[in-house]
Amino acid sequence: VTPLIINQQLKVINKFQNQNKQQNYDSIFEFYCAGDYLLFPDAPSLFPEAKESPTEKFIGPIIWRNKMTQWPPYWPKELPAKQTIYLSMGSNGNHAIAPKIIKTLKENNFQILVSTSGNQYKDIDLHDVYASAFVPADKAISKSNLVICNGGTSMTYHSLSKKIPVLAIPSNLDQQLQTHQLKKRKLADTENPDNFNADNFLIKINSLLTTLETRTELERISKEITTFEKE
Repeated sequence: VTPLIINQQLKVINKFQNQNKQQNYDSIFEFYCAGDYLLFPDAPSLFPEAKESPTEKFIGPIIWRNKMTQWPPYWPKELPAKQTIYLSMGSNGNHAIAPKIIKTLKENNFQILVSTSGNQYKDIDLHDVYASAFVPADKAISKSNLVICNGGTSMTYHSLSKKIPVLAIPSNLDQQLQTHQLKKRKLADTENPDNFNADNFLIKINSLLTTLETRTELERISKEITTFEKE
């Protein structure tokens, strides 16, 4: 269905162009690259085949280190010392799968931090889970060993900057594209919400937490992101 979605988006864009007496675009990709200058908020090492022109430049990931959202007052400032997973599906993630994930993690003795984004996970008991509608991601990631999210660039780059691997459950096309690149570098893995299997899910988690290649790649990508932030 991807071509149908892209074509529908292109119709809306060209309608706007026509209203403003501007030229139409032949494809949505032409629209994406229509600026006089193109700045890519990505880590260039994830795209080794990319060839920059004089008007194109990688500027590194843009990470929002939120200082406004407070640590939930009903959570302890110092968490117990055990393997911790931060689950945040964001505003447009697949929240329907969250209860299955939480149940699996609880049964395997993981400490779980959950940002619900205001969703009510009524199908799972959250009394022994640290759950809040809003969580300061910077602190939560720092206290975690793994992040489970929708695979968007914001959360994945934020996690990688702190050397934390990602297990993504992508819904949108951009999330699919981002996690595809991360998987090639062993920085992340993905889960299909329509075919969730607890045993396979745990195998992926264990691999991300223990594989030497993943640890090595996390060190490299973290240094790359830090270099861009200093610039």
